[in-house]
Amino acid sequence: MRKNPTKTINNKNEKTLNLLVIRFSSMGDVALTVPVIKGLLDLNDRLFITLATRPLYAPFFEGIPRLDLFICDFDGEYAGLKGIFRLFKNLKSRKKYDSVIDLHGVLRTRILNMLFQSSGLNIHSINKGRDEKKQLIRGKIFRPLKNTLERYVETFSSFNLKFNFPDTPVLMVRDDSVREADIFIRQKGVADEILIGVAPFTLHELKTWPLQYTEQLIQLLENRFNAFVFLFGGAEKEIMLLEKLSRGHPKRMNLAGKFSLGTQLAFIQKMKFMVTMDSANMHLAALSGIKTVTIWGGTHPYAGFSAYQQAGERNIQISKKELPCRPCTVFGAGTCKRGDFACMNWLTPQVVYEKIRAMNLLENGSDKM
Repeated sequence: MRKNPTKTINNKNEKTLNLLVIRFSSMGDVALTVPVIKGLLDLNDRLFITLATRPLYAPFFEGIPRLDLFICDFDGEYAGLKGIFRLFKNLKSRKKYDSVIDLHGVLRTRILNMLFQSSGLNIHSINKGRDEKKQLIRGKIFRPLKNTLERYVETFSSFNLKFNFPDTPVLMVRDDSVREADIFIRQKGVADEILIGVAPFTLHELKTWPLQYTEQLIQLLENRFNAFVFLFGGAEKEIMLLEKLSRGHPKRMNLAGKFSLGTQLAFIQKMKFMVTMDSANMHLAALSGIKTVTIWGGTHPYAGFSAYQQAGERNIQISKKELPCRPCTVFGAGTCKRGDFACMNWLTPQVVYEKIRAMNLLENGSDKM
């Protein structure tokens, strides 16, 4: 994502503006709201935002002034259709909004939008570019589509707001989370070592590298950089696999399932660089200002989900010339139509390692796009 010069989104007035912004999931998409919300609030001191999102994602928004978080528990108070009406009632009674900004565009938010619209509020909903993305997957076009961040910004285009994408790190971390990570690293005796993060999993098979490849790459990175490797993940199955990957290796540590999301962010921000799939961890690392190497399979950066302010060379992938079937999916859902998962299997650990080695990722300074 290129950093644009400061610009003004429309010019109408300079009154105080209270906006309700809605984005419930997924983790990476919610994290990508942070540079947009922060970029708007940093430059518009009359702007106040209430963000409705899930409780898990609260750590992403630490330290942002004039941002009011409204936590939505869809497994409890706001479950089901009755929960949506309850959510509308509670949001409406919280404060008086000037407009609703829907950055999600799903059934739940459409119902909320109708309720708010019936109460007299204007609704501004994200254009996800679904038709363009379908054409990309079907091979009818092959060019970079608008980044999700740009689509978020466009949703605010009706207001008198200055905007610029902020420099990284965008994700701030609580002091207690930083202390917890610092203590753990000192206890492990690796405070002075090169720390590399590896996040090998995603929700979908089509964008997950074979686990044996990950293990071989870790060995190459350990030997090349004499590094200590931290492993990141989330789901219960991932925790078991990462424990197995780290067991018996004194220079590896699995963090999945052991720390809160806030503390995991503190660990991420201590890495020299991260190796990830097209996943939430890719976004968390990039938004934390960490050099992020991403291994792409069935998905493609052109669909608009590439890592924030990262050099293009950090996207490791098989070219469309070599594999005309890429990309075959926007988010990762589906199965390999070739049957051999070539987009990932052809990216051998040695191939990925050589590309990483050529990036000079341990050098100081910025080499963003």
